[in-house]
Amino acid sequence: MLNRHLNRYILRGALLLALASALAAPGAARPLSDEDLPAAEAAEKTARKKGKEQTKEQASEPATLQTKRRDPFVVPSRVKREAKVEIKKTPQPVTPPGVEARLTDYRNLVRSTQTTGQGAPDKLSPYLIDELTVTGIYRTSAGYGAFIVAGPTKLTFFGRPGMRTFDGLIKEITPTGVKFVRNTRFDDGSVRQAEEFRALRSGK
Repeated sequence: MLNRHLNRYILRGALLLALASALAAPGAARPLSDEDLPAAEAAEKTARKKGKEQTKEQASEPATLQTKRRDPFVVPSRVKREAKVEIKKTPQPVTPPGVEARLTDYRNLVRSTQTTGQGAPDKLSPYLIDELTVTGIYRTSAGYGAFIVAGPTKLTFFGRPGMRTFDGLIKEITPTGVKFVRNTRFDDGSVRQAEEFRALRSGK
């Protein structure tokens, strides 16, 4: 309905404009003749065309605005993002070399220290704490010592505080046994220390 009234007003405006143009021209103080009718009809067609275009624009404008505007009462769906779960790897103890490899390294180190004149490595250094057995305790002016048997070679050594093993050292010797400090190496490069007491007992 609104569009019809609008077209009607546009058409009237075009006719009035054509009439005013005819009156304003030189010698225009005359009524419209047959020669003026084609110009009036052309102006009317142009006005109608413009009215149709404006009607189309008005009809399409609300649809465009509707596509651009978002309904404030509609909540857009939220994209659920899965949280990344980081699996923390538990450090694992590093398995020490076999006894033969450890003894070979120890002998090579002894030969190299004899050549260079450096101090020789401790005699318990190729052995693990689990491979050692405390078979006796003795006392000197410097303090307590221990008789320690290495299981893989069945050799007996004189142990003293500070003496190193492959995976630790002797921390303290008492009348009832030997206190070791065990160093456990893990695959992440960390080292954990723990004290372990080996009571005096007869060798196997």
